[in-house]
Amino acid sequence: APPPPKRGVLAAMAHTPAYAVRLGDVARHLGRVYCDTLGAEFGHLPSDDEQFWLAERLEADLDARLHARAAPRDTVLGRCFHAHCMRTYDDLLRAHELEHFLHRTFPATKRFGLEGTDALVPALRTVLERAAQHGVERAVLGMPHRGRINVLHNVVGEPLHALVR
Repeated sequence: APPPPKRGVLAAMAHTPAYAVRLGDVARHLGRVYCDTLGAEFGHLPSDDEQFWLAERLEADLDARLHARAAPRDTVLGRCFHAHCMRTYDDLLRAHELEHFLHRTFPATKRFGLEGTDALVPALRTVLERAAQHGVERAVLGMPHRGRINVLHNVVGEPLHALVR
């Protein structure tokens, strides 16, 4: 029997014209995917199909990321990438400022803030927006105390006066 076809980024690049992507860009992207501050470990999974499924999703935006980094802001792709970055930055800033406000306003109160989980706000917002784009009409969020006020205010849209009395 012939060997199974190779899968993954390098196999996909075999069908890409040589001028389309530089190897250094691919190496930097894979470094960001697998060696940055957040990574995924799935080599222990017994199924090659499961490993490939995860790798494919982690590496899926390789082409978009490489081209978006090179795309000037006056192109559609460049504006989209810049808008996404600014939205994420805005979400992080709002989450941080709310934590700072709560700490100043209630200094003696035991709180379970977002410390260490700041990326939860933009991540949840993105997940919920994409779910809505795929037809999801309701979502149930179950979460521990840590960051609950921040998520309710910055993601769900609850007014702060209704959360803090």
